[in-house]
Amino acid sequence: MTKPRKTVPAVLPDKLVADILMAIPAKAPPAKRAAAMKRDLMSRVAVQVNERAAIEAAADGMRIVRANEGRWINFADSVAMKVLHDDGETRTWLARFQPGGKIPAHMQSGDEEAIILEGWCTVGGITFRKGDYQLVPKGSRHGEIISPEGCLIFVRSHSEKRNAAELTAAR
Repeated sequence: MTKPRKTVPAVLPDKLVADILMAIPAKAPPAKRAAAMKRDLMSRVAVQVNERAAIEAAADGMRIVRANEGRWINFADSVAMKVLHDDGETRTWLARFQPGGKIPAHMQSGDEEAIILEGWCTVGGITFRKGDYQLVPKGSRHGEIISPEGCLIFVRSHSEKRNAAELTAAR
């Protein structure tokens, strides 16, 4: 007479074991493929982390204006502006110059800072290229801005005028 075999209870359910075994590749992927898989996974994780950070920042009162959001308004000859923030004292905005765009010379009613983000322009005959910064203090004469090929400028200025018509009238 043979002794009955003792059965050991399964630690993991059969379905879970089958799923795990199916997820393991039969052989390791080539190094290039493994690197691509890792980059893809890390990219997905980074996107989720960035989205979570943006949600948390928004909850803390941070304002976000996406590149495809906001309204561009006609500001000067072939120049549009998009206001990013205006608290009544300081205005943060973008100036998009089409090729040949220009803003006439004018007096500054408050300090103005600008950084060229794309392209190039001249201000009072001085050439400014991508990454260049300029500060024009209150009471100074701001030279004419001309962009023969077009450019994008980040500007932080005094916020005295409230709308495009008032801004244009101040020229």
